Amino acid sequence: MKKLALTVLVLLLGTGLFAQTKFNVSTFDDRESQGGTSEIKLTEAQENIDGKTVTTYTFDGRVTNKYQYGFAGAIFIPADDATVAAFKTAKAVTFWAQDLGSAFPRFGLSVCTPADITDSAYYQKELPFPKKARQITVKIPQDLRQPQYWGEKKPFNQANATQLQFQSTNNGSPGNIKFKIWDVQLVK
Repeated sequence: MKKLALTVLVLLLGTGLFAQTKFNVSTFDDRESQGGTSEIKLTEAQENIDGKTVTTYTFDGRVTNKYQYGFAGAIFIPADDATVAAFKTAKAVTFWAQDLGSAFPRFGLSVCTPADITDSAYYQKELPFPKKARQITVKIPQDLRQPQYWGEKKPFNQANATQLQFQSTNNGSPGNIKFKIWDVQLVK
């Protein structure tokens, strides 16, 4: 099965179905905006995974309930014009993920379109991050939903997409979060 998946990936890369991507990566939490005590730190490293050197992003922190809906997460913002253009028309986003010991290893992947949505109700898909690393694909916009619990409903407008966010989804239940992401790609 691994050989088949690798062959399909090589074929997809060879056909130009993936856009070359560059992202600026950072973190966010509830300390500054909400006066909470949740926090998260980012460690960027070069690692050899399956014979390929990749840049990995490890996020390590804790969600607390000082702010009633404590949160922490990661932000991937397109870093060049080609990635910005690809993001606004991508059919999917793929990435590798691994949970490294989170109390609640479910994360919401959000495609943020703040020109359309002025609060935090972005379009998202909740994902379990596996203990053993695996590639995850999220189709845009088919797999994305606007959460029912927050914010004004707006139609999805991918032309206004500005960033990807990975946010803990334990909604204020205290707990450690630690996860790793690498090889974020946009599928044309």
